[in-house]
Amino acid sequence: MRSVLARGTQPTAHSTLEEIESIADRIASWIGANPGAVIVIAVSILLAAGGYGGWVAWQSGREDRASFALASLEREYLKAMGAAPGATEITEPANPETGKALRREFAQKLLAMADENPHTSATTVARLTAGDLLAAAGEPEKALDAWHAALGGVGRNPALRGVALRRVATALEAQGKWNEAAAANLEAGELVGFPLRRWALADAARCYAEAGDLDRAISIANRVEGEGSSDELPAHLAAKLAELRARGATGAAAGPSAAAQAP
Repeated sequence: MRSVLARGTQPTAHSTLEEIESIADRIASWIGANPGAVIVIAVSILLAAGGYGGWVAWQSGREDRASFALASLEREYLKAMGAAPGATEITEPANPETGKALRREFAQKLLAMADENPHTSATTVARLTAGDLLAAAGEPEKALDAWHAALGGVGRNPALRGVALRRVATALEAQGKWNEAAAANLEAGELVGFPLRRWALADAARCYAEAGDLDRAISIANRVEGEGSSDELPAHLAAKLAELRARGATGAAAGPSAAAQAP
């Protein structure tokens, strides 16, 4: 289970207070020149600003609570799996069934924690991790459900959305649903803020090739190459892209010849 807790950037209470004070100063100056009914408007603005500050503090508190709950479950899981205090890696139990049972147990705990702390980044991480545990426990369908649920809660966070899409793509690929897997990888590859977007595009090309859609696979392979060197990709993906580009080049070269031979 990963120990990094993804959190969005939140305004601090200090910066929010400074913003409210700045608004109040400008309103006071305006009131001096425009007394009377404008006071009602000024008070409304101040109340709105104060409400925003309260919402920021409330949202930050929700994130903190969810992150704490996730970290607590992580420590509990590592301990149950026999890891030494402070360790971040697990040692598989001697009995494989024990490991599977613990993964199922903590997957359910993570999903329950996610339901209790909705609309937070830690919730999305909990669902992603629950899916990982269920997949490792031999329950791919339940894992896919958890990853779909994570995908529904990522909002505009491109990093988390990309990870969720990649998990979904992997599950669909395992089921032989190549077109669906390719589409999920392609969506991840379109996320500008996703660090592994070129990996996702490469996998999209590979999956489209497996689905028999060579034209789309070759097009994506060429796109990946046009965006930079394939050296940063895993060897098997780089090799597949090179194969697809070669097939595309062969087809393009054969095209004019075939046309010239036509009656």
